[in-house]
Amino acid sequence: MRATLMCTCAAFVAAALQGYAIRPAWVDETPPQAETYYYRVAQATAATEEQAYTKALVSAVCASAFAVDFPVDMSKILKMQDDSALVALRKDVNIPINVVCRHTEKPLSSMGYRVYILCQVSRKAAVTPQYSTFNCKLSREEK
Repeated sequence: MRATLMCTCAAFVAAALQGYAIRPAWVDETPPQAETYYYRVAQATAATEEQAYTKALVSAVCASAFAVDFPVDMSKILKMQDDSALVALRKDVNIPINVVCRHTEKPLSSMGYRVYILCQVSRKAAVTPQYSTFNCKLSREEK
């Protein structure tokens, strides 16, 4: 028992020393749905943290559009740069999405950064629900 605890503590210390934040629970376990919105976790890897964030946001928007059967022309999106894809999606897709949490990891390989985002997504297009506050550290909604 003591050896297990010491190994676990050593792993956390090693991760902290290398600049890696401990992965929050919401990354692996999506929070429960609400009546007017649900949670979506999206992730992406890129050379910079901001590029990875933009890719993750585009991924969340695309997945949310598909979830409500909103047509998205993927051939046009794939030809665009990351930032222009996001702009194009915002003009064509009106699904309210609220990014509530962001977690960044620097992968061990030279792949750059991996960014995870947690979004609250409206169940109905063009209708912005009353979102609850989400505590990213505790991985739960706060009323």
